Amino acid sequence: MAIKKCQKCGQLFEGRGHTCFCQACREAANMEKKICPYCGKEFTPRTVRQVTCRDKTCIRANSDKLKALALEEKRSVKIYNMRRCHDCGLPTTNYRCAKCWAKIRSTHTYDEEVDI
Repeated sequence: MAIKKCQKCGQLFEGRGHTCFCQACREAANMEKKICPYCGKEFTPRTVRQVTCRDKTCIRANSDKLKALALEEKRSVKIYNMRRCHDCGLPTTNYRCAKCWAKIRSTHTYDEEVDI
């Protein structure tokens, strides 16, 4: 076990893993009642991070919400990091977008003779 400093009261305590609070602060936080944001019931959380009551529908609703937020964040990062077309500037996965490639291919012909 490692010696850690409580993030709430600043007291030193022995803890392992990702423990952030001393025993007294953990118990005090667990004693505080919370209201479930999905069903409105009052409940006593088992951990500091618990957001919903123990009802399966509330837990599922919270996990679906978290998944949707993670997916939205992932999509926004993907669009932000997406390439831009060299010619028109539209988002694309290639050097040029399909319209610009089509325009370039239609204007250039290989029928012309080239003197070497």
